[in-house]
Amino acid sequence: MPNHRWVAFLLLLAPIAGLCATPCEPYAQLLKNPYVPRVGKCIFSLKRTISEPESRKFAENLVHRALTDTEHENKVPGDPLNFYELAEVAALLNTPSATDAMLDFIANKPGAADETRSFAVARLYELRAPLVLARMALRPEVDRKRLIASIAWGLANNFYLFMTRDNFARLAVGANWEVTEPTHPHRELSKAIENALLELLSRS
Repeated sequence: MPNHRWVAFLLLLAPIAGLCATPCEPYAQLLKNPYVPRVGKCIFSLKRTISEPESRKFAENLVHRALTDTEHENKVPGDPLNFYELAEVAALLNTPSATDAMLDFIANKPGAADETRSFAVARLYELRAPLVLARMALRPEVDRKRLIASIAWGLANNFYLFMTRDNFARLAVGANWEVTEPTHPHRELSKAIENALLELLSRS
């Protein structure tokens, strides 16, 4: 006969154990297919736990896997994988590899009609302009042109309610105002983004 008190104890612990698991677990399953409904809760969780070594390592893997996945896509209602929020995770990681993954996501798909890609890379630029510009500077000119156009388009849409011809230069780079200074090493690139953004604003 089983020990009923022991079984009852295990049943009591079951919900508590469930609370200990994060929305990202099992990690391997989510890395296999990042386009599942629970990825949204996972990304939200990662934003709060990114300083923990295990979360940080998984976040880096998830960013790379999601942005290079060619087997799956947002087929479930509600588009579970939000690239804008994934860009925020990349910004929190603040690493060259995560930044490069987002830039590759744009540069390697020049004909992609998915505007959410532009919204995402623009969000990353707003949060981490110095790093984005530094990584862009290492790329071929054809990549830089694609990225400049995509970032400008994303910024114009992300801030369409607030951006004007008077505030666009500062608003586009968030707190990273140093990239607008003439002495900044990548001022030529940030200026190119400003020019592309100004052209879009002049059409509206």
